[in-house]
Amino acid sequence: QGVSFVKAGDLDKARGVFERARGLQPRDPWPFFNLADVEERLGDFPEAIRFITSALALRPLMPRYIEFRAALYFAAGDYARSALDYTALVRIAEDRPFAYAGLGRAHALAGNTPAAKAAYREAIRRSESDDVSRYALEELVIAERRDLTNAERRVMARYHGETADRLLAAGARNAAYFEARCAVRLSPMSSDARYRLARMDRERSFFRSYVEGLSFAATLG
Repeated sequence: QGVSFVKAGDLDKARGVFERARGLQPRDPWPFFNLADVEERLGDFPEAIRFITSALALRPLMPRYIEFRAALYFAAGDYARSALDYTALVRIAEDRPFAYAGLGRAHALAGNTPAAKAAYREAIRRSESDDVSRYALEELVIAERRDLTNAERRVMARYHGETADRLLAAGARNAAYFEARCAVRLSPMSSDARYRLARMDRERSFFRSYVEGLSFAATLG
C-alpha cells in the first residue's frame, strides 16, 4: 500500500504506512529502505541517509542499499563517502559497470583525479556502450594536458592514437574511440588523428561526423 501511495505522489501517506511497518517489523530492512526513498523524493538527504544506513545495518551486503546510499551521499555533496560506498559496491557486485561510473564521478568531484580516471576506464572496459563515462574520462584527460606545449601535445596525441589502434585491434571499440578523440583534441591539425577518428565514426554509424572528419583530414594532407 505504501508503494502505491509513492506512485500516486502522496508521500505523507506513504511515510505513515512505512513508519507503521517499521514498528511492526523492526528487523526488516525493507521499511527503512522505503522510508529512505520517501525522504529522498522530498529532498531531505540527511534523513534519507539515516534510514538507508539503518537498512544497511540489517543487510550490510545488499548491493541495492549500498548503491542507494552512495547516490544519496553524492546528491548531498559528500563525495568522499559516496566514493567509499561505490568502492564497497564494486567489490561485492563487480559485474555492474554503472558502479564504476558512479565511483568515477564521486572521485572526480572529491578531487581524486587518478582514482576517477581508473574507475572510468574500468566502466568503459566493462560496458562498451558507456559513452557517459567515456566523455567524462576524456574531459579529465584533456584538462590534465591543457598546460602542455604544442610539441608535448603532439607527442601525447601520437601516444593516444597508437593506444587507440591497439585497443581497436583487440576489439575494445569504445575505449579505442575515447583514445582517438583525445588524440584529435590534443592535436586537432593532425591528419593521422583526424583520419583515425573519421574511420571510427564510420564504424559507429556516425556518418555525418565521418564525412566532416574525412573532409577536414583531406585538407590537412
